[in-house]
Amino acid sequence: MRFSLVILILAGFISLHSCYAPTSHQVGRKHAFPSAGKALQRCQASEALAYRLGREYKVELDIIMGVIRVESNFRDKITSHAGARGLMQVMPSTGRYFKCGVLFHAQDNVRCGVRILKKLLKRYDGNEVYALGAYNGGSGYIRKALREKMVPPNLGYAEKVLRGRSRYRREGCSGLIRRL
Repeated sequence: MRFSLVILILAGFISLHSCYAPTSHQVGRKHAFPSAGKALQRCQASEALAYRLGREYKVELDIIMGVIRVESNFRDKITSHAGARGLMQVMPSTGRYFKCGVLFHAQDNVRCGVRILKKLLKRYDGNEVYALGAYNGGSGYIRKALREKMVPPNLGYAEKVLRGRSRYRREGCSGLIRRL
């Protein structure tokens, strides 16, 4: 009984994991991003980039997808009211600092966002709430919260990204495109 339960669990994990991993033709390809496509197509194109760059920089695919969903809803040519650009909504000054290339180019933008996220995860010893808070509002938010022993003022942002990550883990792009 225990053996068959383990087999079923492993089989479910393998099929679940393979169901959300991009196909081989998506991973290696430098592609034109479907800016005007449907949300599912944009999510899948983002997934292919996030998968490859997440592996390259050793950042979880799920959290990258959560950030992209919250930041841009998978739109690569979007600019925020504050001036942040692209899929991962990188500020131009941050892009210049990190030598990121063209922020409206999906691959450059996701590479830049993943590098920033990796640096913040390292800075905050893997604490995703602090790293995401710093990604969203700058490290000053987090330094102040830590100094004053308070919850970061943009905790809602981190919660939304983590909710997106969780939904992506369960349902892939089909779940992530629904309202968080």
